[in-house]
Amino acid sequence: MPASPSTDDLIELIAPLITHDGYITTSLPSVTLMALRRPIPRTPLMYEPSLNIVAQGYKIGYLGDREIHYGPGQYLVQTLPLPFECETHASRESPLLGVSIRLDPALLGELVAAMGEHNDQDEESPLNVEEQRTG
Repeated sequence: MPASPSTDDLIELIAPLITHDGYITTSLPSVTLMALRRPIPRTPLMYEPSLNIVAQGYKIGYLGDREIHYGPGQYLVQTLPLPFECETHASRESPLLGVSIRLDPALLGELVAAMGEHNDQDEESPLNVEEQRTG
C-alpha cells in the first residue's frame, strides 16, 4: 500500500527514532514506537488495550474467523486484553513503522459508561477490536 502525505509525515517523525526491531520506548510512558524490518508469519499473541497506528508496512490480525487488515493511514483500537493472531508484512526496504498508545482500561470503562448513558439504542454488542482509516 502506498503511503499518503499524512503517513509520510508520521514516517519522517518515527524513522529517526528507530534503533532496533520491536517496540521502542519513548519518553512518554504510554507511547511506544513499532518497527520491524522483516515479515512475521501468523503468530499468536496477546494485545493489551491500545491504539495502534500504522505509518508504513501492513498487518493482518485474526480474531476467530474475522480478518482485520490495517496498513498505512489506518489504526487498530484494542479495548480489552485479547488473544489474537497477527501477521506482519514488512521488509528492509519498507519496514513496518507505527505508534502504539497504551489505553487505561479503567478510563475506557468510564468513557463507555458515559457513552451508554447517552445511547440507549438496542444494538448488537460490538467486538473489542476496531480498525479504521485515519485520513
